[in-house]
Amino acid sequence: MMSKRWCELNAEERRLYNREKNAISRKRKREANPARVVIDTPKAAADREKAKRCYDRMKERDLEGALKKNRDHVRAMREKKKWTPVQHLVANAVKNVLKPYRKSDSVKKRQAYEERNRLASNLRQRIRAVLKRSVVEKRNHTLHVAGCTMAEYNAHMHAQLAPGEDMRDMSCDHIWPLAMYNLADENELRKAANLFNM
Repeated sequence: MMSKRWCELNAEERRLYNREKNAISRKRKREANPARVVIDTPKAAADREKAKRCYDRMKERDLEGALKKNRDHVRAMREKKKWTPVQHLVANAVKNVLKPYRKSDSVKKRQAYEERNRLASNLRQRIRAVLKRSVVEKRNHTLHVAGCTMAEYNAHMHAQLAPGEDMRDMSCDHIWPLAMYNLADENELRKAANLFNM
């Protein structure tokens, strides 16, 4: 084939020649830029499993909606691949300008937490602050230390309210001060942070 000039080659010979040249070019690129070695960490595997469970639950709730959302995402990614460098540059510039003014969904959800989450957050902050002052590491979840569930904790706190009072107007404190206990001892910590000491 190489003994002929390009103009003398027929369509099939030109196609074969181009295929060979493209294969050589791809091989050179692979050798010059070897594939990045991806280290699969336990966290990455756990995140994949979590994403798969979330997608499966979404499909169970609304199969058509999940499939449509997936198709829209794939279509958007294909369109994005066709963008020119200028379009990518403009999109990134707009995103960076709007970033300070756009709150993520997680922040919005955290700001819109219910009263039960606020109570648990206050308890966590109080336990954490006391342990920090005592130079003690927090080894368990706060509700595990308190020996109750979220529902039991909320029921106990609301049971102490007088009629017409709201938890937002009240302050939560321990009956026996936490300073009386040796918080480095796990048993002492559980006694101090127990539900019935509030």
